[in-house]
Amino acid sequence: PPPTAGTPPSTVVSSPKNLCTPPWAAAPASEVRR
Repeated sequence: PPPTAGTPPSTVVSSPKNLCTPPWAAAPASEVRR
């Protein structure tokens, strides 16, 4: 099925940008400041 507003996990994992981004980088700025 075509990707909806919520991107499937499989697409997120295969995204090169996500691979270059550490897990903590995906957290909100408020969480990163902590």
